[in-house]
Amino acid sequence: MPIPAEHLDDVIVYAFRYALGRVTHAPDTMAQVLKAVWHDLPIETRLRIRQEIADAITDGRAGHDCDVASWREVLALPLQ
Repeated sequence: MPIPAEHLDDVIVYAFRYALGRVTHAPDTMAQVLKAVWHDLPIETRLRIRQEIADAITDGRAGHDCDVASWREVLALPLQ
């Protein structure tokens, strides 16, 4: 069953928030997903995700160095 379009943004944000700070394969997987769907997400969602990643990195709660590297790849994505 496909995810209804009107709920896709929410599901992406929920999965992202679950993955942020984990020290499993989840951060890298989620970063790859975000990179694949980035331009399909509304600007508000992209801004929110970028801010949460930046805050987590600043606060030291974004995971291990390899996880932070994955999140930095998302931060490098253009907003437009």
